[in-house]
Amino acid sequence: MTKQNKEIAQRIQMLREDSKYSTEEIAKLLEIEIDKYTEYESGEMDFPISLLENISRVFKIEMSVLITGDEPKLSLYSITRNGEGPIVKRNSEYNYEALAANFAKKKIEPFEVTIPLGAEVPIASNGHKGHEFEYVLEGTIKVIINNTLIILNQGDCIYFDSQYKHGMIAVGDKPAKVLAIVI
Repeated sequence: MTKQNKEIAQRIQMLREDSKYSTEEIAKLLEIEIDKYTEYESGEMDFPISLLENISRVFKIEMSVLITGDEPKLSLYSITRNGEGPIVKRNSEYNYEALAANFAKKKIEPFEVTIPLGAEVPIASNGHKGHEFEYVLEGTIKVIINNTLIILNQGDCIYFDSQYKHGMIAVGDKPAKVLAIVI
């Protein structure tokens, strides 16, 4: 497990304990099995970005607090230089670069997502509250939303209700990059 995942897990555990929630109560609020939640909180499993979004909603904090450990402070504007946003690294899945981590009270969470090649593997999927917007910056992706298969090429975009199970992989000869906005 990465150092970053351990740090995120520790932040989540501290939030839960400070809020006087049991692991069972948080698992129920997040609508996941207690065993799965325990694995996340112990740092044994990578965090899906959708889970971090749900956790931030439960604790009424910015998702960037979970990712970086710092409270966002900017309110007029926030600049993230190319390649310098905080990154949520995932072992074999997507890498998310937060594009507005320092802006306080965001109404959206924008990310640049690098999606690995995976034409021969099953597409991991999950659902969460809210909506998503995905704009393909580079490459081609295969998206599944609620068992519907969609192919998106560079310049294509999709907006969807993220409560439905969804996931994506890059297809073709290179990884893909997507501008993802979680609403």
